[in-house]
Amino acid sequence: MENEELHPTVREFKEFVNKHPQIMIEVRKSGKSWQGYYDKWVINGEDDAMWQEFTTSRSKPKEQNSELLPLLMKYAENINVNKLQEQIGRFDETIQAIQKLLINSERHGEKTQERKPFNWFYD
Repeated sequence: MENEELHPTVREFKEFVNKHPQIMIEVRKSGKSWQGYYDKWVINGEDDAMWQEFTTSRSKPKEQNSELLPLLMKYAENINVNKLQEQIGRFDETIQAIQKLLINSERHGEKTQERKPFNWFYD
């Protein structure tokens, strides 16, 4: 449906939602219909307290992202690459040992299962 065919209040509501994409995320997450949100917007207007959680939360991710990069850079400066590489090597050895144990237990389990089918004949 083209924007020209929409009722003016529907167009205004659509613009309001486009300005505050958190509303769209909430509608999709909650599974509620757009009609309820539209009715509340028409009756109460966009200054209603209901919309505050959607309109104010929009600025938070930008602030968090702007603080995240310097924090990551600070942590990256303190990383000892040699220690990290050593720990990754130990982790790899641990995984290999676990894999060997699993393979051996599977082989051992198969052998014992092959011998046990007739154990139910014994008292």
